[in-house]
Amino acid sequence: MRAQVFSRKKNKLKGIEITDLNKPDINEKFLSKWQNILNLITDMIEVSAALIMKINAESIEVFLKSQNESNPYTTGEKNIVGEGLYCETVLAENKELYIKNALKNKVWKDNPDVGLDMISYYGLPINWPDQKSFGTICILDNKSMDLQNKDKKLLQEFKRIIEEDLELLINQIELSDQKKLFENLFNKSLEGILLMDQDYNVLKANPKFEEVFGYSEDELLGNNIENYIIPEAEKKDFYKYKNQVLKNNNVEAEVKRKTRAGKIKYFSLHVIKVELLTGKVGIYAVYDDITSKKKKDKEIKEIKERLELAIRGANVGVWDWNFKTDELDFNKNWARMLEYDLEELENDVKTWRDLVYAEDKEKIDKSLKEHFEGKKEFYENEHRIQTKSGKLKWIKGIGKIVERDQEGNPLRLVGIHLDINDQKHQEEQIKYLLYKDSLTDLYNRRFFEEEMKRLDTGRQLPVSIIMADVNGLKIINDSFGHQKGDELLIKTAEILKSSLRDEDILARQGGDEFAIILPQTSKEDAQKIINRINEKCENTENDELTVSIALGTATKVTPDPDLTEILKQADNDMYQNKLSESRSTKSKIVKSLVNTLNEKSNETKEHSERMSSLAYEFGKFLDLNNSQLHRLSLLGTLHDIGMITIPESILNKAGKLTEIEWEVVKKHPETGFEIASSSEEFVTIAEDIYAHHERWDGSGYPRQLQEEAIPYLARIITIVDAYDVMTHNTPYKKAVSEEEALAEIKVCAGSQFAPELADSFLEFMKKELFKRGI
Repeated sequence: MRAQVFSRKKNKLKGIEITDLNKPDINEKFLSKWQNILNLITDMIEVSAALIMKINAESIEVFLKSQNESNPYTTGEKNIVGEGLYCETVLAENKELYIKNALKNKVWKDNPDVGLDMISYYGLPINWPDQKSFGTICILDNKSMDLQNKDKKLLQEFKRIIEEDLELLINQIELSDQKKLFENLFNKSLEGILLMDQDYNVLKANPKFEEVFGYSEDELLGNNIENYIIPEAEKKDFYKYKNQVLKNNNVEAEVKRKTRAGKIKYFSLHVIKVELLTGKVGIYAVYDDITSKKKKDKEIKEIKERLELAIRGANVGVWDWNFKTDELDFNKNWARMLEYDLEELENDVKTWRDLVYAEDKEKIDKSLKEHFEGKKEFYENEHRIQTKSGKLKWIKGIGKIVERDQEGNPLRLVGIHLDINDQKHQEEQIKYLLYKDSLTDLYNRRFFEEEMKRLDTGRQLPVSIIMADVNGLKIINDSFGHQKGDELLIKTAEILKSSLRDEDILARQGGDEFAIILPQTSKEDAQKIINRINEKCENTENDELTVSIALGTATKVTPDPDLTEILKQADNDMYQNKLSESRSTKSKIVKSLVNTLNEKSNETKEHSERMSSLAYEFGKFLDLNNSQLHRLSLLGTLHDIGMITIPESILNKAGKLTEIEWEVVKKHPETGFEIASSSEEFVTIAEDIYAHHERWDGSGYPRQLQEEAIPYLARIITIVDAYDVMTHNTPYKKAVSEEEALAEIKVCAGSQFAPELADSFLEFMKKELFKRGI
């Protein structure tokens, strides 16, 4: 459902999505809790009213109200959407709204809430877990409202609590639905299902189990299933599977079980360990009756044996292996499949073995052994064979022993070979797509984990692993956006790839993390590769995007432990290195951003240098200590670092900025705060950067701080900044004289500037100008 909400700020209707018909009712527990929240707000902040508003299809409703006497609103009271309530703007823009005094604001002086003497307002949006609008939480007062940060944070905390309650409500309903779904699937399953405790005492049996085994659920409840359906001959396997499941290994097996009537049936059994609602361990067992299937399989088996002997005339590669003589006969199709004439091939096992690709011989021997020992009904294997032209071709071999001696030893094995080369290449293409990271074109975590298993063998020792983590990705994302962050990841991938050998495995693990497997590589050689990577990173220090990577390594030199443990060791090593390098790395990145900003605008560079010098001298005049002087000088250099994200076309624009361009510029204090906060070296001035465009009277940006709420150094730098801008030419205005600039600062003392600091600056500049003879 979509409601139209009027945004006075934008002066247009703006659609927001609501879900009042699809979302659950709020239960009494939450209603009582929310009521207490509203009452607590009015007590703590001392305002006339605290409300929770709810957006419906065509109206905004007072869902709950604080119970103080001064509250003029009524629970359940509704206003038609579009009348211009404060809350409508909060909903339309999905962000906080603070109206200090509507009577002094031409946009808000006529809104309906003013009719109730509610002239001040602060509200926050409340959203469902799917981010669709629920409504707002707000406070209103009949006098001008001067909210402190702690008051706003209090309301923000209550907003968070209410949204957590909404999420809990949705989760409770989903859990109930899942429980009903489980019960439905359990009872209507076409397979017999048992739920048991960890000792295999029955807790629940579904109707299909009762039907197949002949026992009712009531007969089995609380009793051990071993005493009812496990034949004596199957008990050994039963105990084996029981231990296997308790060790968190699922069981999938074909088993024999007996019914109440004593009849033996075959079942496909699936058993897993589960957590019961009580928190205890439970066993979930599924019995699929395959008795009829087993009977049919036996019949098919007998038919196959006859067919396999007759298949010699079919259009497939057929072979017949005589174990007594070690002869291996092939048909013409088998030879043709490998580009040979039949006469060119010797009919012995050696001929075939010589053509098999060396790495696949072990696989073939394993498959043959499993069939010879009766573990597998058929010999079946996919492997590569070399053709006459030297190419490798994928072949699927299927065979069966058709004759044994009295001791059960195989005498004759008959089978076929199928050409699956095209199919394999298609599978490899699909596998390639499944195992690649789309951004960097490197392998992904799934492929890396499979390669770790494959390479975890004795012949690969020593095996080294390098873990790599990109430094400063968050700074780049915050400063330039995720597109630049992606470029940094791609550039990192190129450096890593170019530093490795062909046999090394490089994968992006996710986010800013990469991992490398180095087969047959000592720790010393792994360190050489790390040094190579670091050198290539250092070569990027003058690039627009500087690449910095935290690296760690570990080496496996003995069969134990497995490679997963080595990966953890490499990760820990990388983390320790990252901690030791973090401060200098982040500082380098921030300084690189400063250089980039200076390249975008020479005026910005010169402005920052003048600011740093003048701020330092003014700070000495104010008797600041050395620490404050250092911070103030640094603030002069970095106060505009947030402009790194502003396009050059705006930075260097000669004319007046458009409204949209001005909004872009006004974001730079917050961006600068985020950049400075990311580095320990600059975090001490982060708040000052955030506040350097605030005004003494609260009309500045971005947070409308006023008076003492503005950090002291930010109050100083605001004056120095204004003076420098006025006295130097910029793309958008000409400079004025120093006397005119000082006169303007005097006029703006108490509105734009802190009055005492403005007076001090005038006195300071009077002395400075006197020194220069002006």
